[in-house]
Amino acid sequence: FISYIPKRWFSLCVVLLLSLEAIAEKEKDSEKAKLFTSKNAGKIDTLLKHDSLLRLTEHGKHIVSSSDDLEKFTKDVMNSDLLPKSYHKLFCSSMNLLQYENKVLPICFTSIISIMIEHSLRLRWCDLNSSLCNGRNKRIATSEEYYVTLDGHGQRDLHDIILMPYIRNSEQKNLLIENIGGPTIALLTDLYASPASLGGPNVRASIAHGAYHYELMYEIETLSSSTSTTEASTINNDQFRYINATSNLAHLTISLIQILISNTKSNTAIPQQHLLKSYVPLFSFTSCTFSSIEKTIKNLSRLDSFIRNQEESSVIATTTSSKLQQEIATTLASHRKNIDVLRLMKYDIYDFIGSSRKDDSKELWTHHDVFHEYKSNLIFVDCGACRTLLVEINAALLSYLETIENMVQEQNQSKEKTMSSRRIKQIQRTLSMVKLSYDFYSFVSFVGLLYLSRAISERKKEGELQDKYGQENVMMNELLHAVKRSRMCVSTFSTSDNADRALKSLSQYYIGKHMKAIIKYST
Repeated sequence: FISYIPKRWFSLCVVLLLSLEAIAEKEKDSEKAKLFTSKNAGKIDTLLKHDSLLRLTEHGKHIVSSSDDLEKFTKDVMNSDLLPKSYHKLFCSSMNLLQYENKVLPICFTSIISIMIEHSLRLRWCDLNSSLCNGRNKRIATSEEYYVTLDGHGQRDLHDIILMPYIRNSEQKNLLIENIGGPTIALLTDLYASPASLGGPNVRASIAHGAYHYELMYEIETLSSSTSTTEASTINNDQFRYINATSNLAHLTISLIQILISNTKSNTAIPQQHLLKSYVPLFSFTSCTFSSIEKTIKNLSRLDSFIRNQEESSVIATTTSSKLQQEIATTLASHRKNIDVLRLMKYDIYDFIGSSRKDDSKELWTHHDVFHEYKSNLIFVDCGACRTLLVEINAALLSYLETIENMVQEQNQSKEKTMSSRRIKQIQRTLSMVKLSYDFYSFVSFVGLLYLSRAISERKKEGELQDKYGQENVMMNELLHAVKRSRMCVSTFSTSDNADRALKSLSQYYIGKHMKAIIKYST
């Protein structure tokens, strides 16, 4: 590849590389501070809130913690055709980074292994899809042409992407999808090729593009240090949290390698597909949209149950409300959306998308699902404002439920602990608005679901949903404005400390022309 580089550019690369040492020396003093205040450890911890990723991480941790299991794992990789033989020595050296002279170097390990995984998948992609590439060699990069890469969706029109379901600029299916299988493709996509805005870690790209710069520099620096990074007595709490989080990323990578081994032709290891038996995408546009819908309806149901329970126990305050609150409560009640209606809208959307995975289905994710979800992702990627609205509704509901539940508990304990008259009035005012709040959140949820159903029907050029909720008569542009207006109102209503200001935002919300159009055709 060097022979293709013009001398001037090669000279510039040499100068830049020689400058790295000086730059690193200059930043050394502030690196540790930036390392332990970075968000990377927190992002990894957030990943493990998903049970399926936590299970894989624990499996990898078990392998690393046992010298016998780790030795067997290494031999299984060597005996498989997962990696080219030219990578075997580098792989063995990388494995040593998991426990190198009482030092743990998980980001160094993950950065090297991720490159190997990418190249291994690239070779397999080329073997399977060579007949679809018009004779072009996608195995190596040249100065004239791109090669196939693991990520890089921003340039998907310029080069093929290993995990993309279709060959670039064609309707030809990527044969790697069926070869590896749906669950493994879902895991690979979640780890390496999902949008960061949806929570995807983008492991290889994040490390390669400098997101883990301080972690890498810290680990490389520890190689020349005599200090152990594994003994509790030699590290502080921040270092322990960092090592634990980054080690989890390495353990997750170990499990991924073992799963990939079980997919190779020369597999001599015990198949590990049971680890992915119920794995489904976590960070795709479709999965995140469905998750937001489920959470929103679940929290609306909680609020509805809260109202019913407190009405029975007469806990909801009956304090005299203002004229403004009475007027808004009357308006909202007339536009209230029953939770059953929202559930029906949810299932209509699922049916229209063609998803059979309702209510946490445990069916195996197949390669057919990969292709099907790709098409629904193309729909939901263009529904950014609506997806954000659902996320914000859910966050507002969670915060509100916590507030009112704490208030009821505080009110129940007031018999033993005297509250001030001001606090009593504050609680009564808040609880007097519970029904009003449910009516508002149910309506904005309706607006969000309405937009999604219309966006789907527009894309599919079908009309199964159009007559049910009146959206045929509401222009898509009006719906989009209604979604944006709903976001503004949710933000003001859920964050305002002043009840009158929150109520005024509701009064303005319902008189907007875009909201009137929805109300007119949905009643």
